[in-house]
Amino acid sequence: MAYSFRVTDRRTQQVTYVDDVDGMRNLIDTGVDGAIEVVDADGSVLRVGDGMVSGNEMVAPDNPRELADTFTQAIWSVPVGKLGDDAEFAYTRGDCDVFAVALGRLIPDGQVVGIVDPFDENGEIILGAPPHLVHAGLYVDDYVIDVRGIHDRHEWEAKWAEKGSADCEFEFLDQEQLEGMQGGSMDEDQIQEAMRIARLVAVANGYEVEPEHAPALAA
Repeated sequence: MAYSFRVTDRRTQQVTYVDDVDGMRNLIDTGVDGAIEVVDADGSVLRVGDGMVSGNEMVAPDNPRELADTFTQAIWSVPVGKLGDDAEFAYTRGDCDVFAVALGRLIPDGQVVGIVDPFDENGEIILGAPPHLVHAGLYVDDYVIDVRGIHDRHEWEAKWAEKGSADCEFEFLDQEQLEGMQGGSMDEDQIQEAMRIARLVAVANGYEVEPEHAPALAA
């Protein structure tokens, strides 16, 4: 089931649905002053607790980076998986590899990358097995995209390398390598679920989504 953004203007209460880059560009032109929610195809709000993002001041047209960040943050509270973990938690603490592969299907010019560590989480050297995956994302035009949005490649690398040993490295990876590091095959249903979130992250950050994957406009 496709997801989209629903924007409710604070003053007029006008509702706008956004599920593609053109819609995001229109909002960049006009600015946003209101509530941003993530909804499914029948308009049901997908959030955990108070997951709605809103502010007292307009996200102005002259600051599209702030607008992209605001929309990306609206995605973080969407529940995913059987346990209903919020997306930001799920795709930074266990299933980042699944999310990176999902993004790669949507943005074919990207390459899956990861911060890999020859030492495991207990600080012991890994012998005769794939290295430990600290985090994964999608590399596009010297930026890296993950569930938290778009990042300068070097800043992203430095941030996540801090969570491992001094021997962490930035590497280009394929799905088979990711599965080896994570100790099992990716479930296609997991990838499809991640793609619903990944579409919105891509759209919020200005990336055209492949037409066959584009979400339908919510009713």
